[in-house]
Amino acid sequence: MANNPPEESRVRIGERASLPNRLIIRQVDQGMSPDTGDPMAGTERTENTTVPVGVISGLAGGALAAFPRSVGPLIGLRNPLHCRVIGLLDLALVPGLLWGRPRGPWLMARAAVNLPMAAFALSQARGTHSVRNARIFLAAMALATIDDVRSLRAIRCWPGDRSVGR
Repeated sequence: MANNPPEESRVRIGERASLPNRLIIRQVDQGMSPDTGDPMAGTERTENTTVPVGVISGLAGGALAAFPRSVGPLIGLRNPLHCRVIGLLDLALVPGLLWGRPRGPWLMARAAVNLPMAAFALSQARGTHSVRNARIFLAAMALATIDDVRSLRAIRCWPGDRSVGR
């Protein structure tokens, strides 16, 4: 694992630690959760969760920022400035979702902005087709937010949850 200290320092820490702590260190080194013994939802799982989210956010944000007149109406927005702002907001999260350490807070930020972004698009929609598209966008963002929250719970980065190895 990339975030673990060198082997020598882990051995020294383990030797000075009490028996239960040595067992926890061994379980974490083997990629197991110290709580359940199951494969740990650690760095690899976080990366597997946030990389696709970061790529999708990058594509959507880039499209909104670069082509607001053609992409904006697909989410119910006709004002190019509004599209660019939403696109840039999405793009601002991409570096953290792809390369940030830890990535959980970046995923939490994305979950926090999804619904307000979609609600704003719905509030700006005018006309039958725009309102329909904005409602579809709101539903998609609601599903994305649910998935983000599930991912946060799975990687144990939700406020109030104990965090292992972070």
